[in-house]
Amino acid sequence: MIAGRYEVLGRLGEGVLGEVVKVRDRTDGEIKAVKLLKPNSLVGTTLGRFQREFRVISNIDHRNIVRVYDFGMHDGGQPYFSMELLPGSDLGAWREAFRPVEGQDGYEAFAGNVAYIFHQVADALATVHRAEIIHRDLKPENIFVRPGRHPRAKLLDFGHARDNEGENLTQTGTVLGTASYIAPEQAMGRTPAPPADLYGLGCVLYQTLTGSQPFTGTSVVQVLMGHIQKPPPDPRAADPRVPDQIADLCLQLMAKDPAERPGGAQEVADLLVAM
Repeated sequence: MIAGRYEVLGRLGEGVLGEVVKVRDRTDGEIKAVKLLKPNSLVGTTLGRFQREFRVISNIDHRNIVRVYDFGMHDGGQPYFSMELLPGSDLGAWREAFRPVEGQDGYEAFAGNVAYIFHQVADALATVHRAEIIHRDLKPENIFVRPGRHPRAKLLDFGHARDNEGENLTQTGTVLGTASYIAPEQAMGRTPAPPADLYGLGCVLYQTLTGSQPFTGTSVVQVLMGHIQKPPPDPRAADPRVPDQIADLCLQLMAKDPAERPGGAQEVADLLVAM
């Protein structure tokens, strides 16, 4: 049991700092998920981010953002929050399951589903940005997809998010995010703005379409320098099947200069509707 309320049914995932478990809420009988911070992670910065993650998500209401319910302490001092249990898998696993390999039919339908999924994520980001929140860590693991004829996406994991109320929990110049999807300005330690999320979205879109990341290297530094110095790669060079419209949008999202990226997440969502 967690906090005398949530009956643990199994583990859903585990990281260095926390774990997510499947539970039954004994107050209403519903099956949910609970995210727990591990006892050895109870330091000021990590605890502050965990508390902020709950606050940020609880203040946003959007059908494509994971819902959270309850924040509390388990066993006298282990923080947790409950959230909706998401069916499906993360975007990376969805891509591996549904992206046709070279020579197989069906890529056009796959690309259409990709556009549909990313429309949902961009629409969610537009709501996030209107609330003056920057996600700062867009990657396949943070987008959950329920497969089907019309796949449904959910944006999650706001542990690195920055909002207009929260104090800065990292030192100036600290790089926060995941190297493979980080915007150039973020890689240089600058305070990110909404265009940084658009760049990350472009990197995730590139990988979803092609099966490979836009910048690779033998070290994190090499990957970061690719984001900073190298021009964005054309997804059509990695996979000629990528449709022109979505390839052009991908390149625009990954522009080095934030001013050359689309005017906002809502603009991106609107463009994807027509693809």
